[in-house]
Amino acid sequence: MSELPRSSHEAEDRPRREPGTRDRFGGGNAHDSSDAPRPLRDSPADAGAARAESPVPIPRDPPTSPASADPRVIRRRGKPTKERLEALVRIARFYRGWPAKEIAAHLDRHVHNLVPESGVPKVDLVVGLADLLDWPVEVVIASLYRHADPASASAHGGTSDRDAASVEARLRAGWELLENAKHAELVEACQALLAEPLTDDQFAYGSLLIAFGYERLGRYSRAAEAAQSGLARCGPESPHRGWLRMLLAYSHYVLGNLDEAEGIATQVILDFASAESAATESYSRRLLANAHYVRGSCRRALASRSAPPHRRTAELGLDDFATAESLFRDTTGGPVSAEDESMADRCESASLELLALTGAIKPRVAVDRIIGRLGEVELESARDPHAAETVAWACVFGSNIVVRHLGTEPDADRLLAILTTAADAVARNLGHWVLRERVWTIEHLWRRSREGVDDSAEWVLDREDLETLVGTIGRFPRFLDRGLETLESWREQGEALS
Repeated sequence: MSELPRSSHEAEDRPRREPGTRDRFGGGNAHDSSDAPRPLRDSPADAGAARAESPVPIPRDPPTSPASADPRVIRRRGKPTKERLEALVRIARFYRGWPAKEIAAHLDRHVHNLVPESGVPKVDLVVGLADLLDWPVEVVIASLYRHADPASASAHGGTSDRDAASVEARLRAGWELLENAKHAELVEACQALLAEPLTDDQFAYGSLLIAFGYERLGRYSRAAEAAQSGLARCGPESPHRGWLRMLLAYSHYVLGNLDEAEGIATQVILDFASAESAATESYSRRLLANAHYVRGSCRRALASRSAPPHRRTAELGLDDFATAESLFRDTTGGPVSAEDESMADRCESASLELLALTGAIKPRVAVDRIIGRLGEVELESARDPHAAETVAWACVFGSNIVVRHLGTEPDADRLLAILTTAADAVARNLGHWVLRERVWTIEHLWRRSREGVDDSAEWVLDREDLETLVGTIGRFPRFLDRGLETLESWREQGEALS
């Protein structure tokens, strides 16, 4: 897709990995050979998100300012209260129709000491309440931390002195926060705005802004929820509907929900074909290009799930990439931007993986072509983030080819090391969580596929590896098992974490 510029990690001084080294692998020589690995399975998506477009006057070019993505920056929230916890216990009693003693027995508490004086429950009490209420644990936690916002409460009461012009000004201010890469501030500002009475159009655009904010923070599930909320207030003719759906498709894609992502992207394409004017803000050439790119990427991942790969799905993916590339390079509306040129190159690189999958090109030729491009871009420079990200995704596609087709080659480890090291460098520099997830998943699958390598052996992780691994686990539900397995086998190297 037409990528959102990623927040840039201002890296601490740390040793750089040389191409050809694989320091996360517990052993493994760059020249070892082994039997062919298993194909990649259940691959989450690896594309970026669309840029917001709106009738609200906003800058036409995407923001490129760097921002900190330091996972150690945390906003603390208030504590649960005893009253709120007691209320949940009462609700559980009414819901179950049980006496207090039975509730206490289920929670493994004394009937007269169900709720601690502090109001802060232990984990087992939260899990027990979730079981009693038939709620997910996160909903219980959200209820405990929920607090009334006086401004929000008065707004919902229908008393607001902010007129439409003021709301429009706040929406413009939200875009400026996005443009200046102040993503946490954007989310906070939009949360306050969306709690107030808004027109459907204002709510949809505010939802789009907050969804982009969540996306850039790597909070893809929340981005999808925000997009869905905006769509719930969108009529068929809403100028924001197209990009809200596109962002929803992308969020499903990076979370690994490929069928949902493919279906939504297909609907965007069909809607574009039936739109009276393909030049409107909601149904622009870039929107259509993004839709084809995301659908092609879904089909690329789906084609590899069967053994042998599903040839027809791969061919459909190639068609989508060809269409997207043509649209990104289209000069009808003026010169092609650097961002669109990079996206066109990304379509070409993604096609290489499918061409190798169908046998139309030799896997080694495809990988050599991708590696040959590494010297064309300064990967750890923020001067051209779109080009660097495109090269990084080419490395991901090349890694998939190595894992799937070149596992028996004597230099397979070296090839994969070159590709994953380059992708990892860009992911760290741009604070790009989807790239991080892909690198971790590729290394994990490769490690487990190598005959003679003990997949239960300890991983060699430095401090930054651990930070990115923990952040990746929290952002990608389908990575949970792989991530926890890696953490369980992790051993500290040298200095202890403080």
